[in-house]
Amino acid sequence: MTGPFRPSYIANRATRYTILDVRLGFVDTERIRELSKALLGNCYRLEIAAGVSKNPTGLLHAMELSDKLSIPHNLVSAQLKAFVAVGVMEKVGVVTGQRFRYFRRIDHPYWRACEELLEDLTRQIDGAETALSFAAADRKLLTSRLSVPD
Repeated sequence: MTGPFRPSYIANRATRYTILDVRLGFVDTERIRELSKALLGNCYRLEIAAGVSKNPTGLLHAMELSDKLSIPHNLVSAQLKAFVAVGVMEKVGVVTGQRFRYFRRIDHPYWRACEELLEDLTRQIDGAETALSFAAADRKLLTSRLSVPD
């Protein structure tokens, strides 16, 4: 953490809740990014890997994924290059006049693992938030029962 705010807070202050996938709905991206940093060493890696995994064609470019996930282009690009370096993606040859560098997902268990991890963490976060809201409702009900009318 540098300075008074975490980078994920600064980069995503206006859009803390984002839609990653129709099945997942709204997700607290700040919490997901904290967990991604702790588990995978980079706060954006889990979101980007799940985005790559869910791409139906397996062929994508950084700007496309950046727009979909609301993550800055340079951060997405860096992760895609890291995926190439470890052999779970490959660069597609550049065509003259092509504006974007395309990457192709290589079939690998890593993609399924990241997708499942994101879904599991989302369920855990949703469960914790639901438990907190139930606790608040119970506290309110208990307070209302204990209060004596004037």
